[in-house]
Amino acid sequence: RAVVNLEREHVRGEIYMAGNSIVDALKEVFEWNLDPDRWKHQVLVTLHRRETWPHLPEIVKAIHTVNSKWPVLWPAHPNPIVQAAARESGAEVVEPLSHKKFVSAMRNSGVIITDSGGVVEEAQVLGIPTLVLREETDRPEWGELSLLTSLDRLPFQIDRVNKAITAQTQRPNWEGIGAGARIADLCRRWLHERRR
Repeated sequence: RAVVNLEREHVRGEIYMAGNSIVDALKEVFEWNLDPDRWKHQVLVTLHRRETWPHLPEIVKAIHTVNSKWPVLWPAHPNPIVQAAARESGAEVVEPLSHKKFVSAMRNSGVIITDSGGVVEEAQVLGIPTLVLREETDRPEWGELSLLTSLDRLPFQIDRVNKAITAQTQRPNWEGIGAGARIADLCRRWLHERRR
C-alpha cells in the first residue's frame, strides 16, 4: 500500500519496497534471553500523546473496568499529568521500561491499549491485538489486529478487549525480515551508480 500511495503522489525517482526495519530490530530483541515470568499481566497500557490528555478521565474509567477483570500494567510516561492518571487507573504503574523489557511486557500481553504508532507496529509483528487510541493515523498499513477508535468510544470497546484476551491467539509474524540489509544494499547500489 505504501508503494501505491507514493505512486499516486507522483514521487520522482525509483521506488523500492525494502520492508520495515522495525521487524529486524524486534526479532533481535525477541530472541534475547527475556524473562517470560517477570510481567504477570494481560493488558499493557502506554499513553503519551498530548492530544490524549483531555480524554484521560474517560480512559482511566475504562481501564478501571478492564482492571476489575484482568491485571493491567502501565509503564507511565514521566509527564505528571499522565503519571497522575496512571495512578488513578488501578493498574500496576511502573517507570518507563527499556526496549528489551518492554518487548518482554508485550509478549506477556493478551491485548495492548496505546496511542503510540511505534508500539502498534511492534504489536502487529508480535500478533498482539491492539486498541489504538487515535482519532486518525498516518499508518494505513495497520492491519486487522489493530482497532482504531475515537477516544470517547473507549468504554464501548472493552468487550473487544475481553474477547481478545480470552482468545490468546497471537503469533509473531516475521514477514519482511531483512529490511535493514536490503536498505543498505540499495544505498550501496545508489552510491555506486552516482560514482559512474
